[in-house]
Amino acid sequence: MARQPTPTDPTPEDIAKQIAELREQVATLTSSLAALTKAEAEGLSDRIAGEAKARADALRAAAADRAAGLQATVEKATAEAEALARDRPAAAMGIAAGVGFLLGLLFTRR
Repeated sequence: MARQPTPTDPTPEDIAKQIAELREQVATLTSSLAALTKAEAEGLSDRIAGEAKARADALRAAAADRAAGLQATVEKATAEAEALARDRPAAAMGIAAGVGFLLGLLFTRR
């Protein structure tokens, strides 16, 4: 036996209208979720870029400090070598000849 429709039963048009409304709501939710995800990704990207810049700046400062320390060491060694060459020229010539001989041996070996 077939059931008789009651006035509260939805019609096919009502169901089609509800499906269309659901599709609109799903589309709205999807676009909202996409916008939220994009905003979060941009925020994360900005934070990562900021952290990377801060780290790069710290590394740059550390490298500059290290370079300054090495520069001071080189200047001190140069001054000591000059003082040795002035005070004891024969010893300086002997050391230079020995270093040159050793470098010659190292570079001519095959």
